[in-house]
Amino acid sequence: MIIKICPKIENNKFFGLISKFLASYYSMLFVLIITCLSNLFSLEIFALYGYMLIILLSCLFGKDMLATIPVAFCGYICFSRQNNPASFIDQSIFLSSTGVAHLIIASGVSLIAFLTRLIFDLITLRGTFKKPKLTWGLLAIAITFIFGGIFTDEFGLHSIAIGAIEALSFCFVYFYFYYTVKWENVKNDYGLLLLMGVGIVMCFEVFGALHYSNFWNSEDLFDRDILYTGWGNYNNMGGMMVITICGPFYFACKSKHGFLYLLLANFFGVVGILTQSRSSIVFGLIIYGICLLCTLNIAKGKQKTIMVYSYTATMIILVTMMFVFSERIIELFDSMLRVGFYDSGRSKIYQHGWEQFSDSPLVGKGFTACETVQWGNHSDNPFWPARYHNTYVQILATCGLIGLVAYIYHRVQTVKIVMKDFNHEKLFMAIGILAILLISLIDCHLFNVGPAIIYSGLLLFIEKQNKVLKAKRI
Repeated sequence: MIIKICPKIENNKFFGLISKFLASYYSMLFVLIITCLSNLFSLEIFALYGYMLIILLSCLFGKDMLATIPVAFCGYICFSRQNNPASFIDQSIFLSSTGVAHLIIASGVSLIAFLTRLIFDLITLRGTFKKPKLTWGLLAIAITFIFGGIFTDEFGLHSIAIGAIEALSFCFVYFYFYYTVKWENVKNDYGLLLLMGVGIVMCFEVFGALHYSNFWNSEDLFDRDILYTGWGNYNNMGGMMVITICGPFYFACKSKHGFLYLLLANFFGVVGILTQSRSSIVFGLIIYGICLLCTLNIAKGKQKTIMVYSYTATMIILVTMMFVFSERIIELFDSMLRVGFYDSGRSKIYQHGWEQFSDSPLVGKGFTACETVQWGNHSDNPFWPARYHNTYVQILATCGLIGLVAYIYHRVQTVKIVMKDFNHEKLFMAIGILAILLISLIDCHLFNVGPAIIYSGLLLFIEKQNKVLKAKRI
């Protein structure tokens, strides 16, 4: 922004280095590192101000806002187990006046900077913008979220607030960065590299959660219910591992050192199993199989041969590790078998969701009507209501048939942008979206802020692939 106002500043070495840093992968690495440190060592305040720094530098000295996309992807997963307000009441910094003050300052400054840069770009680049392809579908979803349950007794400010948060989760990243990033300068693998980076951070977070849960030293069968972090439990962590696994698989078939990325993809899979999330394991195997088939199909000649051998070697190593750690692995799977096919109350909540839809089939009952459900009722979090653990039940119960129509329309639009000028980057990002949609059939991932933001970001990267590739051809 300052560079546009005062072009001479671009020649300054110091500001030139800042601009180069923001345009490089080092800014992404910086965000990933502080996110990881925040989660493992309870450094949320440090991370929040680190995010704020990236946002301020991008707004003031960046040629665009690309460097802040990693902040959007990582902000949700930076919160530590120790500062989880629901679990450590006396320890959580976010229940103290100091912690709240830091949160307000960092978030407030970041929001002001975001809006200032958006307004500046809209004014200076007026007349050069085109409407995004997914505009009407996303706006339709946003409206149905906000006004879900209207004309019913459950409709109120609380339901509107939840609907607005859900709408922002779906829309903010997509629309904001559509207009504030110079996509012709973005490398076509940026989105998948970021997704892989998030996956690596998640690996550290899962191992951290296992450590704090005494997983490695437990003499008895491990209880997965104590496996959680500052932003979610084993299901949330497992779901994130499934979503991110498409990243290393893409680079496995594109890089000269593809076998290393294949090893990383397998490691993602192992970490996903360690979360003990049944839904993540089942759908993770599906996504893993799809990614592997696509990778082997794309790889050619010598690279394909190397990948086949490296995959075989990886399997041998994994089998060997299974024998070495056989006792702990048996305990791990035994703990999951204890749960068996028990649906954790999902049939009951699905039934309740259908009842809510039946009472108000056109517009649903809003997001707070499920507060009457005993299962999943968060007494420690009175603001955020329970959800229905299935995308379609959630939409029908909260937004009715109008919401379902809006969602289906959005789905059709997403298929269209994926298929237009189809390429390998689109393929693997589409697999990431498929992962979110699949695990959301028996969980709440699509209606959790973090996965919804990643979903929105992947859609944006897919849509802008056409512009990126066009620029590279020129």
